[in-house]
Amino acid sequence: MFGSVKNPEEADDKGMGWGRFEKYGDRIIIWIPNYKRFSDLVNDGLLPGHPYAGGRSDGNSYCILSGLKPEHMNLITSGSKEMLFEWQYPSFMVRVSDDID
Repeated sequence: MFGSVKNPEEADDKGMGWGRFEKYGDRIIIWIPNYKRFSDLVNDGLLPGHPYAGGRSDGNSYCILSGLKPEHMNLITSGSKEMLFEWQYPSFMVRVSDDID
């Protein structure tokens, strides 16, 4: 499952962030993309998109994906291109109550 969230500090779509999500019982595990690997795939023409001039503090660059087709999703989810997500740095969300209004 993939999802995205809008950055409230950005006025346009360039403020979107996304990642891979998996639900396990009362937990959701989130992995962010490996920005360098995705940028390389965009630059190599394997994924549609373009670089984003914003840059990152770690020296890698963001990219904006656009017009993804089923074959692009297969590339992202197949594992054929290693380490497209930061598997070693997951984030967790845990449900702590069934009483949510």
